[in-house]
Amino acid sequence: MRRLDSMPDYARPFAAMLDVVAGLIGATADRAIAPGEEWLYYRHVLALKLLRHLQSLLKLEADQASCAVLARAAIDSYLHFHFLFGSGDAGLAKFRFNAWRLNGMAEGKKLKKPGPPEKQEMQELQQWLKGSPLLAHYAEADQKKLLRGEWQAGHSWDERALAAGLGSAHFRSLYLHLGGYSQTSFTSAMQIAQSNLSDSHSLGATVRAMAVAVMTEFATVYAGLAGGARLKDLPCLDEQDWRAMLERQEAESRRGDERKTVSCRWNQTLMLPYAQKR
Repeated sequence: MRRLDSMPDYARPFAAMLDVVAGLIGATADRAIAPGEEWLYYRHVLALKLLRHLQSLLKLEADQASCAVLARAAIDSYLHFHFLFGSGDAGLAKFRFNAWRLNGMAEGKKLKKPGPPEKQEMQELQQWLKGSPLLAHYAEADQKKLLRGEWQAGHSWDERALAAGLGSAHFRSLYLHLGGYSQTSFTSAMQIAQSNLSDSHSLGATVRAMAVAVMTEFATVYAGLAGGARLKDLPCLDEQDWRAMLERQEAESRRGDERKTVSCRWNQTLMLPYAQKR
């Protein structure tokens, strides 16, 4: 466990929630999986993927571009995790997992011609999906897409983000902004060229606020799925700590430009509800 009292104020909520997430994932790492339920192993794998992105984010916080790319990857990892496993319905989770698995094999065909075992496995997955009553819940066009390996067919990004607790307009704006860094947009290159240390800190504060929101939503879902500890029993900052930190950030933003003020508003929008939720 990190010594939070020795960390700077701006890093404490992020580090505290990172400890929560690591503790939840670690507590379930050695749990046995029943025969025939091996697909559930990937619930743990996706959780680890999210954790490693977030751990790297904490280490590279001074690197504006890397933080943006890692933050986008962390969001996508959580959205995938929630869509696949977050419903709490084992039948739906297995259906979505098998569609995701078929997608992986379909994508693999583009890199290497599949042999007889791979072709057979793809056919078995398609037959499994066809035999599931859940397929009938999809429109005919989406059924065809699913059987081709388009595993998120019938579910828009907005729909999945809203279900995962991340559907606010502020969050969508930030997600799109971060995407510019991972896709090397001209805007991201221009921002890097024109940025200074203060700008990097401003983006870093916004990214940390977003990451705390993602971690809190993930921890809530994961604790329920894996029978982990209740969030209120886990170490984290209380609401008074969060408010004090946000007040300091707001005071700093008044001494800066409008971009910092917008960043501070994003922090307030994203972070306070999660302190109150606990």
